[in-house]
Amino acid sequence: MHASFAVIASLKTPVILSRDTFLTFDALLAALIYRQTDSLEAAHTQIPLARTEGVWHGSAAFLDSVARKTIGPAFKAGITPREEMWAPAYQTGTGRNRNRILVKRVDTARGPYQTRLDQYVGIAASTVTWFAHGDVQRVRELLLDLSSVGAKTRQGWGRIERLDIEELDDDLSMAYVTPQGATPMRPIPVQAWVEMGHQLDDCLVIDTVATPPYLEASRRERCVVPPARTAPWARQF
Repeated sequence: MHASFAVIASLKTPVILSRDTFLTFDALLAALIYRQTDSLEAAHTQIPLARTEGVWHGSAAFLDSVARKTIGPAFKAGITPREEMWAPAYQTGTGRNRNRILVKRVDTARGPYQTRLDQYVGIAASTVTWFAHGDVQRVRELLLDLSSVGAKTRQGWGRIERLDIEELDDDLSMAYVTPQGATPMRPIPVQAWVEMGHQLDDCLVIDTVATPPYLEASRRERCVVPPARTAPWARQF
C-alpha cells in the first residue's frame, strides 16, 4: 500500500553533492535496484514510488545545514596515460646514480590524455532528508543496502550512521504547498508543474533532467527545481 513518508539519514561524515544533480530519492532507489538486479531496465522502471505526469514521487535531498563546509582532498580523474604518454619530467640522480630518471607527474597539457586533480567540497550536515510517496515496505527493503550517500563514498564521504522512516499525513515529495503558493521539491518539467495546478510565479526554472537516467544530458528540459538545498521547515518532521 502506498503512503507518504520522510526518510532521514543521520550522517557520520560530511557529504559531497554534485552541483549538477539534486540526488532525488528515485535516483537513490534506482541505484539500489541496479545493485541488486544488474538491470538498467529494472532500475528505471521498478522504482517503488508513485508517478504523476511521468515524474516519480521522490524529492530532492535536503540538508539540515550547508553552513559548515570542508575542502576535500584532490582526486585524480581522467584517462591515466600509458608509459609512452608520460610527460617528459626528469630528475637528476645523486651519488653514484647520475642517470636522468623519467618520473610521472600530473600532466595538464595533453588534451584528452591529461590527468586532472578535481577538488570537492564536503558539507558537514547532520542529516539528509527525502520526502516520498510509495510502497514503504519495499523502500525499507531497498534501504537495507544503503550505507552512504553522495559522491566519493568509497573514500569515506557521506557515511550514514542511522536511517529513519517516518510516515506523514501529506505528500511532500513533489511540492510543498502553503497559502502563499507551491514550492517544487524536486525537478519537475514546467508543463507537468502547470498541469498539476501550480503557478510558475517565483519558481526557479533551469534546464535539467527530471526522470532517470539522470546522466543523459540530451534529455534536459525546462524544469522547476527547489530553490535551495536546505528546507528549514523540514526539521519539524
